[in-house]
Amino acid sequence: MRKSVRRDSDFSQLREILQSCLKNLGLTQKLKESELLALWEDIAGPQVAQFTQAEHFKGGVLFVTVVNHVWLQHLGFFKETFIEKLNARLGEPLVEQIFFRCGPLQKRSQGSEESEPGPPTRKELSATETQEIAEMVRPLRDEELKTALQSFLIAVRSHENPERKESRRTPSLSAEKKWAAGRRSV
Repeated sequence: MRKSVRRDSDFSQLREILQSCLKNLGLTQKLKESELLALWEDIAGPQVAQFTQAEHFKGGVLFVTVVNHVWLQHLGFFKETFIEKLNARLGEPLVEQIFFRCGPLQKRSQGSEESEPGPPTRKELSATETQEIAEMVRPLRDEELKTALQSFLIAVRSHENPERKESRRTPSLSAEKKWAAGRRSV
């Protein structure tokens, strides 16, 4: 019994010495930042984590890469929740903001690659598909809106899962054309 009490005391002293050294070397903050990056997957959850990756932390801002604009917009609604959960787990208000950006995810070093679903594959649109989208937005008068909608539709189409294309619940191309034609006054 006496050995375990002494061992606990030794570990307490060692912990205090290490914490003091880390603080003096300015590494306490770096460790918190590393812990923060490692916490992202746990806080975000497996469904979100497979399409995102915490890249780095600087000046109170956590930078997270997202596979596409759909996820980027969706996660924007949950920024405050993520910030609260991360800070609660860290025990201090380290994260002030989260910045999501679209980009490729780096390969994860843990686990096998087969067990981790990757980002959706992006396909090149055919000239016909690109032309159909251009025709769809042609009636719009506002050039900025026309360009933005065309870019969005191209991005969505290029990220579609080929197996789901037949069963997708989004409007058909003819319905999209009817919608665009009905919006001529925009």
